[in-house]
Amino acid sequence: MTKAFTRSGPLAAVAARFGPALAVAAVAALSAAALRPPRPAGADAPPGRFSARRARRHLDALAAEPRPAGSPAAARARDHVVRELRELGFEVDVQDAIGVNDLGPAPYGPRYLGAGRVRNIVARYPGTVPGPAVLLMTHYDSVAHGPGASDAGVPLAALLEAVRALLAGPAPRSDLLVVVTDGEEGGLLGGRAFFAEHPYADAAGVVLNFDARGTRGPVLMFETGPGNGPVTGHLARSSAPAFGSSTFVEVYRRLPNATDFTMSRERGIPGLNFANIEGFVHYHGPLDDLAHADDATLQHHGELALDLARRLTSAPVTGLTGQDSVFFTLGRGRLVRYPAAASAPLAALAAAVWATGLWRWSRRAAPYEMTKGLPALAARLAAGAGGAAGLVQAVGRARPEFRLHGDFFDSGLVYGAVCGLSAAIGGLSGSRRATARPAARAEGSSGGSWRAGRSAARAEGLSGGSRGAGRSAARAEGLSGGSPGAGRLAAATVPLAVANAAFAARLPGASYLATWPLLAGGAGLHLLASGSPGVRALGAAVAGIPAAGLLAPLSRLLFTGLTPRMGWTSALALGLLGELAAPAAEHLPPRVRRAAVALAAGAAAAQAVRVALRGCGRERPRPETLGYLLDGDTGAALWLSTDPAPNGWTRRALGAWPRSGELPHYFAGWRRRFLHAPAPRLPLPPPEAGVLDVSRDGGVLRVALGLRSPREASQIRLALPGGGVRRWAVEGRAPAGDPAVSSGPWELWLHAVPPEGLRVELEVNAGHGPVEILVADRSHGLPSALTDRLLAAGPAPGGRVQAASLHVETWGNATWTTRRLTVPG
Repeated sequence: MTKAFTRSGPLAAVAARFGPALAVAAVAALSAAALRPPRPAGADAPPGRFSARRARRHLDALAAEPRPAGSPAAARARDHVVRELRELGFEVDVQDAIGVNDLGPAPYGPRYLGAGRVRNIVARYPGTVPGPAVLLMTHYDSVAHGPGASDAGVPLAALLEAVRALLAGPAPRSDLLVVVTDGEEGGLLGGRAFFAEHPYADAAGVVLNFDARGTRGPVLMFETGPGNGPVTGHLARSSAPAFGSSTFVEVYRRLPNATDFTMSRERGIPGLNFANIEGFVHYHGPLDDLAHADDATLQHHGELALDLARRLTSAPVTGLTGQDSVFFTLGRGRLVRYPAAASAPLAALAAAVWATGLWRWSRRAAPYEMTKGLPALAARLAAGAGGAAGLVQAVGRARPEFRLHGDFFDSGLVYGAVCGLSAAIGGLSGSRRATARPAARAEGSSGGSWRAGRSAARAEGLSGGSRGAGRSAARAEGLSGGSPGAGRLAAATVPLAVANAAFAARLPGASYLATWPLLAGGAGLHLLASGSPGVRALGAAVAGIPAAGLLAPLSRLLFTGLTPRMGWTSALALGLLGELAAPAAEHLPPRVRRAAVALAAGAAAAQAVRVALRGCGRERPRPETLGYLLDGDTGAALWLSTDPAPNGWTRRALGAWPRSGELPHYFAGWRRRFLHAPAPRLPLPPPEAGVLDVSRDGGVLRVALGLRSPREASQIRLALPGGGVRRWAVEGRAPAGDPAVSSGPWELWLHAVPPEGLRVELEVNAGHGPVEILVADRSHGLPSALTDRLLAAGPAPGGRVQAASLHVETWGNATWTTRRLTVPG
């Protein structure tokens, strides 16, 4: 304890020692913990308030079974929504259309092209004053692999309850549109059809889209329309917790992902896109069921929809496009925002404060501090990221669900392990440096003990001695500019300064992630260069608190949004936070630091082992794929699986040693290995593919095909292994834009195929030779005859579930029949 602390009393000494670290840790913990949805309201909530309990009635009716587009279950869900909206006074139209879309390159296979028959629900509640409408949007179809309780049963149930609560109050001034699309899971087919053909698409003045990429967690606002400043202002004033970031907007614009909101953004309509993303391990599979739907998440969807719809319909829907904003959430859902144009001046201010702080610090630090600190910083961040990646992969090898989702049923425990590992790596490195340097100074002193020299220097520098003597004392003390913690802070601000300049110039929406920590770090360097221990303690807190408020929740969101498979990004955010908080940690007594490091390392190891050793059960099943393919031309039949190896169930079909490899004869262009083995032949009719018209114009062959499935499979895949397709259309509808000529294998997926089939038109660069076409129809699940044959060997093993609809597994757990035809050149 220093004499200055002694004069201020024991409380000041304790506050200076423990206060900065406790403040930083508290802000980090509270900021990360604030990422949670509100508590669900009961059925006794006032009529004008959203109630998750009342909305649950709709969810139970919608999500009792899978409802892929075109299925009887989808029709029942559509009837429920139409009935409820009409009872509320909406004018309801069911748009029957053909949707077509090009979603670009697909994982493991050719470019994803989709088309199909859709039936969108389009409802309008007229406002008291004519004008542009507020459009609330979600979808009602699910994948065939699961009941879609969260994707998008929860958002749909939330919208039905939200509009009921809205209409329980004063009549809306502006028109209210509710659009519930069909065929979203087949490639945004309903959204494309609505915005391409329905007259109400031109009436939308603002769009609020609600979706889900998981089964729980807070609802995030991750995408906006153009000129988002005015509409994000409404979100910032919302009474519901608003979790959003302009960083999400910048990143999402550069990803190949899309939702129904994509079409409104392409048309230049202002708006906001919302989704919850936790519980990704249940996404698109059998476990996206009512048991895993979270009422708190349902409440959050509903509160946001109700509050924003109430605000936007109470005034003219104009002036909602303006300048873009930089925005982010602090604490319990409070959105901070400012014009994106201010990002450059703020970045310049942060750079100025940092540069002057670094200059002042460098005058008091050892000459080698910066040059030594940057390589050490890179090593620590690399160790943290590499350690997190290794930890996740090691645990993932023991957890079968990780292979598909890149996520865990116990992802919270794995995130805790990553946090513990990051804290241990940062703390262990800091502890070594903090203890090594005083020893070196002691050996290099020219007389007397190091402690005596430090006491003398401190006394001289803090009680009115010369400026030079004070500076020498500060350096000798090891807690001012030359301290290890301050050195780590100084080194960490260098990459922050680079990011600050780059983000302000190219990614203004993400600039706050560098600007505010850099500004705080520069101010902290100013204060840490002081000769007063109390001022240095304040500097340690100032440097770490803003980073804790921004980087701790960012780390959690990165772990969830990018999945644990990219958990190293989360560790990088935590590592940078640790560097900026190093001065605060350095104030702690050495024994406390060592104990914290040991506790963090032990917790990380315990969490990782706990997840890895957990067995399979109802909450932790073993996902599997098993399909059946019948070649209608040759009669050959195959069992198919994309699993890495047979398990107790699939071994009954595949045998213990099935063949493994790609199957280009049936899946040309799919870069994925299949387990396959001979299967019994079933009397299943192949799809019908009639050539309706053929013509040639030079080297271009025009072909019209009529495709249908005699066994009424819901999907048909049309593939040209030789590629060369210049243009395609389904029932006269072609995708927007100019499609590129396919140089490799080409395929088109048809969804919700009606019994009478669909007409497909192709233009193909055919040269002078014939064009080979493969047609396959797909129905979900295995025929009962095959299931009975597998069950004849005994009851099905426990702890198993059909794999989710992800990547190639989107087409797994299915029955295929194929046929080929050749169109002469």
